[in-house]
Amino acid sequence: MTRPDSSHGAGADYQLFHNLDAGRARLYAPGDRLVPGYAGSLGTTRAIAVSKLPEEIFDRHNRDDRPDAESAPELSMGDVVVMGDTTIGVERYGFTPVTIDPADLLTITYREAVGPPA
Repeated sequence: MTRPDSSHGAGADYQLFHNLDAGRARLYAPGDRLVPGYAGSLGTTRAIAVSKLPEEIFDRHNRDDRPDAESAPELSMGDVVVMGDTTIGVERYGFTPVTIDPADLLTITYREAVGPPA
């Protein structure tokens, strides 16, 4: 990842992983099952400080018009965001660097794991 005081424009790529086991109540822990969610770019033309990228991603995936609204829930506590070589867990307030155990990564979608919305 680039220096904390640098910024990104349209090339801020990331991948979400939804935690099936944290119950939106705690940070990711090894052994939690993670299903892949949205993968893409922030797609903005304005520069965003690297330190603000997690907040921008969180905001984007907690709106009604989020890009994955039909296939996955909003981004919440326990979920994981991968940006390049940086992996962060979503906390109640903020983000914490985490290391994902590759054995925790499932290859099914969120909807395959939990079923259709009620």
